[in-house]
Amino acid sequence: MKIRTLVLAVVLSLAGPSTAHASNKASIQDLDISSLDEIFSDASDIETTLNRARKKRKTARQNVNEILGLSPKTAFSDSLAELKSRGNGKIKVAMSGSMPTLQATDAVPSDVRSAISAVNSAVESYATMLTNLRDVPTESKQIARKAKKLSVGDLRSEMGPFSITEISTRIDQFRTFKTNLEVTAGLPKKANTLVQNLGSDIQAVRDVFPTR
Repeated sequence: MKIRTLVLAVVLSLAGPSTAHASNKASIQDLDISSLDEIFSDASDIETTLNRARKKRKTARQNVNEILGLSPKTAFSDSLAELKSRGNGKIKVAMSGSMPTLQATDAVPSDVRSAISAVNSAVESYATMLTNLRDVPTESKQIARKAKKLSVGDLRSEMGPFSITEISTRIDQFRTFKTNLEVTAGLPKKANTLVQNLGSDIQAVRDVFPTR
């Protein structure tokens, strides 16, 4: 077997079909191949948007937990139940369209006031995120379908011939290509899950507290 053929076989074996999904920490990276990076660039933009929104949601929930002295991992519904308990029936929810706002109907302790403010800030940020994410599930599906048509053969043809000294770079490109495909394929599910979770958090506020 010629050395060049052996090198290509090694590279392709490293970039062969993957049975595992990309980890949550995996992210889209540039391949330095413009024709392919153009496709993955759109996916990367969506990935960044989703990651930022997920981080904002996590921070908002943790702020409520911190004020109430709860574990950072406490579920939002449990945090709301704790806030309701401490409010002693003095917290109601006022609706503005479909968006709830908590209001104290009488004097409450300072931590309860702070937690009410944190919940309202969370709901407000969730509403903004839902507006910004409105088209993302559809866009992510479109990009995932486009990326699904790509294959290792497409990458190989775009790379062209390469020398033995470039083997390390080419292996990295194949691995990056695989990861990019896996991350892009998972974007629709991540987008839909995030939108559902934001909606569930808002619904929880409406469900836990009585309407004013």
